[in-house]
Amino acid sequence: MFLAKALLYGYVLLLSAIVLNLIASKLKIKSWYDFIKKPKQTSAVSYIWLFLIYPLSLGLAIVFVQQIIK
Repeated sequence: MFLAKALLYGYVLLLSAIVLNLIASKLKIKSWYDFIKKPKQTSAVSYIWLFLIYPLSLGLAIVFVQQIIK
C-alpha cells in the first residue's frame, strides 16, 4: 500500500508540475530551468511564481490527493 501511495503522489506531483510549467510558459514567466541559467535576468513576478506560487501549488496538489484517499 505504501508503494501505491508513493506512486500516486509522484504522478500527481509530476502532472501538477507539467501543468504549472505550461501555465508559466503561457504567461511568459520564467521556469526553474530559465532561472538557473540566468538568475539575474529574472523579474519580480517570476520570483514570486518560483518561490511562492509554484511550491505552494505543488504542496496543495499533494494535500488534495491525501484528502481524497483518506
